[in-house]
Amino acid sequence: MASFSFWQMLPWYVMGVYWVVSAAQVKTAKAVEPVAARLYTRVLMIAAFALLFSKSAHWGGLNERFLVRDPRLEYAGLVLTYAGIAFACWARWRLAGNWSAEVSLKSDHELIRSGPYGYVRHPIYSGMLLAVLGTALTLGEWRALLAILLMSVGLTLKATREEALMIAAFGEAYRTHQDRTGFLLPRF
Repeated sequence: MASFSFWQMLPWYVMGVYWVVSAAQVKTAKAVEPVAARLYTRVLMIAAFALLFSKSAHWGGLNERFLVRDPRLEYAGLVLTYAGIAFACWARWRLAGNWSAEVSLKSDHELIRSGPYGYVRHPIYSGMLLAVLGTALTLGEWRALLAILLMSVGLTLKATREEALMIAAFGEAYRTHQDRTGFLLPRF
């Protein structure tokens, strides 16, 4: 029988494979964010993933538990991880050729407002943050909370840059979309 760790990592691997395979089907970029902005975001993301998934690193006090080990919390975290990855993959599938790893405007870029984009403007990031929260619950260590913080800062900065690009490209249509949807959480 597979270990709990295997089931915790499986959705992240599935997402990684899906991202790589689907990246071959994206449209050509006609405008891309500056390298410095891209590098800053990537450093935050890499640091967050290292904190979450590095088994060999010694993080000092960050390796201490902030949660009591409880199978119910760990299974709740597993459910959140799967739900977050599923939501992010649904959003990635919905974007199709308009997706890009960096903030960019594609040739014949379309404004997607259906599927998960009917609820939030950045559902890939929402899903990733939910998955990181789930992984943090299963890990239960302080380093996981730092990973959530780094991921939140990195994705919020990237989403803010995307918002500026979408307003420049789609104007009033995007502003209307902003009024109807939440940034990372649905608007209630």
